[in-house]
Formats: sequence, C-alpha cells, structure tokens
Amino acid sequence: MEEAVREKFLHPISFQEKVRLSHLFFADDIFLYTHAKAKDCTNLSRILQQFCALSGQLVSVTKSRLWFSPNISRHHSEWVASIFGIPTTDHIGTYLGTPIFTTRQMATSYQYLVDKIRMKIEGWQAKYLSIEGRATLIKLAVSSIPIYAMQTMLLPQKINHQLDKMSCRFL
Repeated sequence: MEEAVREKFLHPISFQEKVRLSHLFFADDIFLYTHAKAKDCTNLSRILQQFCALSGQLVSVTKSRLWFSPNISRHHSEWVASIFGIPTTDHIGTYLGTPIFTTRQMATSYQYLVDKIRMKIEGWQAKYLSIEGRATLIKLAVSSIPIYAMQTMLLPQKINHQLDKMSCRFL
C-alpha cells in the first residue's frame, strides 16, 4: 500500500491537509482509504487481486463494506461498488466498541458506554456492600469499561458527567 501511494497509483485521503491516510491494518481487519476516482478504484482493485493471488487468501465480500463520504453521489458510489463487487454502507460501524467515525452529535456515539455501565451497576446490590467494597467495584469494574474509548477519543463532557454521576450514586 505504501509503495502504491509512493508511486502515485493510489491517492490517500487527507485530513486538514496535514494527515494523509491510505490504510490501517489491525489484527484481522483492514481499512483502505482512497479517492473515489476511476483510476484509484481500478488500481486498488488490481492491488487487491494481486494480494489474493500472492497470498492465496480472498477478500470476504460478505464481511466487507464500502463507505463513502457524504460528498459522493449515490450513483457514483454504486458505480464504485460495482468495480469491487462489494456492497456499500451508510454507517461504517465500530472497532473494539468505539465508533470509527463520530458525528456532530458525539454524545449519541458514546451512549453505549453509559448504557453498559448502567447495566453493570444495576446488577450490583449496593446495600450488601461496604463503602470500600463499592469503591473497589467502581475502580476495577466500571472504570475499565471506557478506557479504550478514552484512549482513542476525547469523550464529550456530557458522557463524562453521566459516568461520574452514576458512579457517585452507587457509592
């Protein structure tokens, strides 16, 4: 991928004209980013075919999705999807529980953290625990839930406030 970018076969997407992104590799997931132009799409398709031929692996069409910027027309996104034979999606989803892209309503993107912690706290019986026991549960069980999300994004104040409020009420 880096060679394809270096040789200008692919053009990465840019954020604020400083950050250029062409790919992200995770344990068993790959995110590929490029412009939705004919040349870039054709070249990316060739790169994927070459990868499959060399590695003996296949791109799973059932697990793969194409996501487009809102600036791309529906007609154009369908045309690009036909090149790859991969369906499109309007929502790219989450990775390890954290939204890959957030909207302007970021609080709604992280509501899952509030819900998860609320479910955990509601399952505990505070009246049978000492204050020390409740504090330990909060520190060990509740505090660990939002750690990954907090490492990757700055959580909205509203979410932080809700998490603190639930923890304090349990104590």
